[in-house]
Amino acid sequence: MTALYLESPDDAVLDVAVSHALLRSGRAAFRLWTPPPAVSFGRLDLLSPGADRAVASARDAGLTPVRRLAGGRVAAIGPWTVCVGAAAPGPHGPETNRPRYEWLSGVIVQALRSLQVDARLGELEGEWCPGSWSVLVGSSKVAGLAQRVIRLGAWVEAVIVVEAPASARRALDAVQGQLGVEWDPATFGGLTGVTSAEVVRALRQSLGPALETGLPAELWELAHSLRMGHFIP
Repeated sequence: MTALYLESPDDAVLDVAVSHALLRSGRAAFRLWTPPPAVSFGRLDLLSPGADRAVASARDAGLTPVRRLAGGRVAAIGPWTVCVGAAAPGPHGPETNRPRYEWLSGVIVQALRSLQVDARLGELEGEWCPGSWSVLVGSSKVAGLAQRVIRLGAWVEAVIVVEAPASARRALDAVQGQLGVEWDPATFGGLTGVTSAEVVRALRQSLGPALETGLPAELWELAHSLRMGHFIP
């Protein structure tokens, strides 16, 4: 049975490294967690002429800048979000990318609909971390998906915005401005009348059979060894 890990360290950089360790482990695994407050920067974000100013803006807002594991653009994560990810061992060709997106987006939409949330797939003009596999509720983007493939396996993940605090929206807007990214802050929306605990339970059900267990010592050790790869000075 596939292992399901629920841990999330207080260290936002190490938190990303935990997912990286699962990718590198060569094991099938699920992860379901609430991350510490951070701004997650993608490769293209960090190549922007305004990257240093964007990183400083994140810190000024009290959010730790971290280097993303998967693809995609900048996102604000923290206690107002729930994250879900899956590691699949073995070599994966590009033809496997779409099925992973289809699977995880289906897991999320099913979970949210079980909570009477009218979720759908789509893409909004000016949305945060734009992509064709966004999960939408009304005129808001509530979840974004991304993945990474290496020789040892594949990792697909999503961040789900349960609440959309004004402070997180302001912080993301400041970071986007420094990066020179045009976006519509109104697309950063949450779920009305639903708690993070309810979202976690619904996702746990939607994922299917899995064994909840603690992250083994060797994976913690691997995560610590990978931490600096996600640190942004």
